[in-house]
Amino acid sequence: MVINTKNLSWHWPDQGGSLHFPDIRLQAGDHLFIRGPSGSGKSTLLSLLSGLNRAVDGDIEVHGQDLKRLGGGARDRLRADCTGVIFQQFNLVPYLSALDNVTLPCRLSATRRRHAGQPEDTARRLLRALDLPDDSLGRKPAALSTGQQQRVAAARALIGAPPLILADEPTSALDTDNRDRFIDLLLARAADHGTSVVFVSHDPGLAAHFPHHLELASGGEVQP
Repeated sequence: MVINTKNLSWHWPDQGGSLHFPDIRLQAGDHLFIRGPSGSGKSTLLSLLSGLNRAVDGDIEVHGQDLKRLGGGARDRLRADCTGVIFQQFNLVPYLSALDNVTLPCRLSATRRRHAGQPEDTARRLLRALDLPDDSLGRKPAALSTGQQQRVAAARALIGAPPLILADEPTSALDTDNRDRFIDLLLARAADHGTSVVFVSHDPGLAAHFPHHLELASGGEVQP
Protein backbone atom coordinates (compact mmCIF):
# COMPACT_ATOMS: atom_id res chain seq x y z
CA MET A 1 0.00 0.00 0.00
CA VAL A 2 1.53 3.30 -1.11
CA ILE A 3 -1.06 5.57 0.56
CA ASN A 4 -3.49 4.74 3.35
CA THR A 5 -5.44 7.54 5.06
CA LYS A 6 -8.43 7.52 7.40
CA ASN A 7 -10.43 10.44 8.84
CA LEU A 8 -7.73 12.85 7.69
CA SER A 9 -8.34 16.54 8.31
CA TRP A 10 -6.41 19.78 8.38
CA HIS A 11 -6.87 22.82 10.63
CA TRP A 12 -5.21 26.13 9.91
CA PRO A 13 -3.21 27.40 12.89
CA ASP A 14 -4.98 30.25 14.72
CA GLN A 15 -7.95 30.04 12.34
CA GLY A 16 -11.36 28.48 12.69
CA GLY A 17 -11.50 26.79 9.28
CA SER A 18 -10.77 23.13 8.63
CA LEU A 19 -10.71 20.65 5.76
CA HIS A 20 -11.95 17.06 5.99
CA PHE A 21 -10.75 14.54 3.42
CA PRO A 22 -12.18 11.23 2.24
CA ASP A 23 -10.20 8.10 2.99
CA ILE A 24 -7.60 7.01 0.43
CA ARG A 25 -6.19 3.55 -0.19
CA LEU A 26 -3.80 3.44 -3.14
CA GLN A 27 -1.96 0.29 -4.15
CA ALA A 28 1.50 0.27 -5.73
CA GLY A 29 1.33 1.11 -9.42
CA ASP A 30 -2.21 2.53 -9.26
CA HIS A 31 -3.04 6.07 -10.38
CA LEU A 32 -5.49 8.44 -8.66
CA PHE A 33 -7.10 11.58 -10.07
CA ILE A 34 -8.25 14.16 -7.50
CA ARG A 35 -10.55 16.92 -8.70
CA GLY A 36 -12.14 19.84 -6.90
CA PRO A 37 -12.76 23.59 -7.09
CA SER A 38 -10.52 26.23 -5.58
CA GLY A 39 -10.67 26.04 -1.81
CA SER A 40 -11.51 22.34 -1.68
CA GLY A 41 -8.11 21.45 -0.27
CA LYS A 42 -6.43 19.75 -3.23
CA SER A 43 -3.02 21.31 -2.68
CA THR A 44 -3.34 20.94 1.10
CA LEU A 45 -3.99 17.22 0.69
CA LEU A 46 -0.87 16.84 -1.47
CA SER A 47 1.18 18.75 1.10
CA LEU A 48 0.05 16.26 3.75
CA LEU A 49 0.74 13.23 1.55
CA SER A 50 4.21 14.56 0.71
CA GLY A 51 5.02 15.32 4.34
CA LEU A 52 5.57 19.01 3.63
CA ASN A 53 2.88 19.66 6.24
CA ARG A 54 2.28 17.43 9.24
CA ALA A 55 -1.16 15.99 9.78
CA VAL A 56 -2.64 16.38 13.26
CA ASP A 57 -6.04 14.69 13.01
CA GLY A 58 -6.73 11.31 11.43
CA ASP A 59 -4.37 8.61 10.18
CA ILE A 60 -1.95 8.95 7.28
CA GLU A 61 0.50 6.30 6.11
CA VAL A 62 2.67 6.80 3.04
CA HIS A 63 5.18 4.16 1.93
CA GLY A 64 4.19 2.21 5.05
CA GLN A 65 5.32 5.04 7.34
CA ASP A 66 3.05 6.82 9.82
CA LEU A 67 3.71 10.44 8.85
CA LYS A 68 2.18 11.75 12.08
CA ARG A 69 4.92 10.00 14.07
CA LEU A 70 7.80 11.30 11.94
CA GLY A 71 9.64 14.52 12.67
CA GLY A 72 10.30 17.11 10.00
CA GLY A 73 13.73 15.72 9.08
CA ALA A 74 12.43 12.16 8.75
CA ARG A 75 9.53 13.32 6.57
CA ASP A 76 11.99 15.23 4.37
CA ARG A 77 14.16 12.14 4.01
CA LEU A 78 11.19 9.93 3.15
CA ARG A 79 10.04 12.41 0.52
CA ALA A 80 13.52 12.72 -0.99
CA ASP A 81 13.92 8.94 -1.20
CA CYS A 82 10.43 7.81 -2.18
CA THR A 83 8.28 10.64 -3.58
CA GLY A 84 8.59 12.76 -6.69
CA VAL A 85 6.65 16.03 -6.54
CA ILE A 86 5.57 18.08 -9.57
CA PHE A 87 4.59 21.50 -8.28
CA GLN A 88 2.02 23.67 -10.03
CA GLN A 89 4.64 26.37 -10.62
CA PHE A 90 7.32 23.68 -11.27
CA ASN A 91 9.77 25.13 -8.64
CA LEU A 92 12.83 24.61 -10.83
CA VAL A 93 16.12 25.94 -9.45
CA PRO A 94 16.73 29.07 -11.56
CA TYR A 95 20.55 28.92 -11.60
CA LEU A 96 20.74 25.25 -12.63
CA SER A 97 20.48 23.95 -16.19
CA ALA A 98 17.59 21.74 -17.25
CA LEU A 99 19.82 18.68 -16.94
CA ASP A 100 21.08 19.66 -13.49
CA ASN A 101 17.53 20.33 -12.28
CA VAL A 102 16.59 16.79 -13.26
CA THR A 103 19.57 15.17 -11.52
CA LEU A 104 19.08 17.23 -8.33
CA PRO A 105 17.10 14.50 -6.48
CA CYS A 106 20.03 12.13 -7.01
CA ARG A 107 22.27 14.58 -5.16
CA LEU A 108 19.80 14.82 -2.30
CA SER A 109 19.03 11.10 -2.00
CA ALA A 110 21.44 8.17 -2.16
CA THR A 111 18.44 5.89 -2.81
CA ARG A 112 17.33 7.87 -5.87
CA ARG A 113 20.96 8.05 -7.08
CA ARG A 114 21.36 4.29 -6.77
CA HIS A 115 18.14 3.60 -8.66
CA ALA A 116 19.07 6.09 -11.38
CA GLY A 117 22.34 4.30 -12.23
CA GLN A 118 24.23 7.00 -14.10
CA PRO A 119 22.08 10.05 -13.20
CA GLU A 120 23.08 12.25 -16.14
CA ASP A 121 22.54 9.49 -18.69
CA THR A 122 19.20 8.62 -17.10
CA ALA A 123 18.18 12.28 -17.05
CA ARG A 124 18.97 12.62 -20.75
CA ARG A 125 16.88 9.54 -21.56
CA LEU A 126 13.94 10.82 -19.50
CA LEU A 127 14.06 14.25 -21.13
CA ARG A 128 14.21 12.74 -24.60
CA ALA A 129 11.28 10.46 -23.77
CA LEU A 130 9.38 13.57 -22.65
CA ASP A 131 10.25 15.30 -25.94
CA LEU A 132 12.65 17.92 -24.63
CA PRO A 133 15.12 18.80 -27.43
CA ASP A 134 18.78 18.01 -26.75
CA ASP A 135 19.76 21.63 -27.33
CA SER A 136 17.62 22.64 -24.33
CA LEU A 137 19.43 20.48 -21.77
CA GLY A 138 22.03 23.14 -20.94
CA ARG A 139 19.54 26.00 -20.71
CA LYS A 140 18.36 27.48 -17.45
CA PRO A 141 14.62 27.53 -16.69
CA ALA A 142 14.15 31.17 -17.73
CA ALA A 143 15.28 30.25 -21.26
CA LEU A 144 12.74 27.42 -21.56
CA SER A 145 9.11 27.59 -22.60
CA THR A 146 6.38 26.71 -20.11
CA GLY A 147 5.92 23.33 -21.75
CA GLN A 148 9.66 22.63 -21.61
CA GLN A 149 9.83 23.63 -17.94
CA GLN A 150 6.95 21.27 -17.31
CA ARG A 151 8.86 18.38 -18.89
CA VAL A 152 11.93 19.15 -16.80
CA ALA A 153 9.80 19.14 -13.65
CA ALA A 154 8.28 15.79 -14.63
CA ALA A 155 11.69 14.24 -15.36
CA ARG A 156 12.97 15.50 -12.00
CA ALA A 157 10.06 13.77 -10.28
CA LEU A 158 10.58 10.54 -12.23
CA ILE A 159 14.34 10.15 -11.91
CA GLY A 160 15.46 7.44 -9.52
CA ALA A 161 12.12 5.60 -9.90
CA PRO A 162 10.36 6.82 -6.73
CA PRO A 163 7.34 4.64 -5.87
CA LEU A 164 5.03 7.68 -5.76
CA ILE A 165 4.58 10.86 -7.79
CA LEU A 166 2.38 13.72 -6.55
CA ALA A 167 1.41 16.20 -9.28
CA ASP A 168 -0.29 19.49 -8.36
CA GLU A 169 -2.10 20.85 -11.45
CA PRO A 170 1.04 20.75 -13.61
CA THR A 171 -0.94 21.11 -16.87
CA SER A 172 -2.89 24.25 -15.98
CA ALA A 173 -0.91 26.42 -18.44
CA LEU A 174 -1.19 24.05 -21.42
CA ASP A 175 -3.68 23.77 -24.25
CA THR A 176 -5.77 20.60 -24.57
CA ASP A 177 -3.53 18.75 -27.06
CA ASN A 178 -0.30 19.39 -25.14
CA ARG A 179 -2.03 18.68 -21.83
CA ASP A 180 -3.23 15.24 -22.90
CA ARG A 181 0.07 14.41 -24.54
CA PHE A 182 1.97 15.34 -21.39
CA ILE A 183 -0.22 13.17 -19.17
CA ASP A 184 0.15 10.21 -21.53
CA LEU A 185 3.93 10.59 -21.47
CA LEU A 186 4.00 10.98 -17.67
CA LEU A 187 1.89 7.88 -17.07
CA ALA A 188 3.87 5.86 -19.61
CA ARG A 189 7.13 6.68 -17.87
CA ALA A 190 5.58 5.93 -14.46
CA ALA A 191 4.38 2.56 -15.76
CA ASP A 192 7.96 1.64 -16.69
CA HIS A 193 8.82 1.42 -12.97
CA GLY A 194 5.45 0.62 -11.38
CA THR A 195 5.25 4.14 -9.95
CA SER A 196 1.94 5.34 -8.50
CA VAL A 197 0.70 8.78 -9.56
CA VAL A 198 -1.64 11.09 -7.64
CA PHE A 199 -2.70 13.84 -10.03
CA VAL A 200 -4.59 16.88 -8.78
CA SER A 201 -6.61 19.14 -11.07
CA HIS A 202 -9.79 21.18 -11.30
CA ASP A 203 -10.27 19.99 -14.91
CA PRO A 204 -12.77 17.10 -15.32
CA GLY A 205 -11.49 16.50 -18.86
CA LEU A 206 -8.39 14.81 -17.45
CA ALA A 207 -10.22 12.13 -15.49
CA ALA A 208 -10.33 9.67 -18.39
CA HIS A 209 -6.58 9.15 -18.12
CA PHE A 210 -6.91 7.69 -14.60
CA PRO A 211 -8.57 4.50 -13.31
CA HIS A 212 -9.32 5.88 -9.82
CA HIS A 213 -11.06 9.17 -9.04
CA LEU A 214 -11.71 11.30 -5.97
CA GLU A 215 -13.77 14.48 -6.01
CA LEU A 216 -13.53 17.15 -3.33
CA ALA A 217 -16.13 19.81 -2.66
CA SER A 218 -15.57 23.09 -0.85
CA GLY A 219 -14.24 22.27 2.59
CA GLY A 220 -12.61 19.06 1.39
CA GLU A 221 -15.69 16.89 1.81
CA VAL A 222 -16.19 14.11 -0.71
CA GLN A 223 -19.02 14.63 -3.18
CA PRO A 224 -21.89 12.07 -3.03
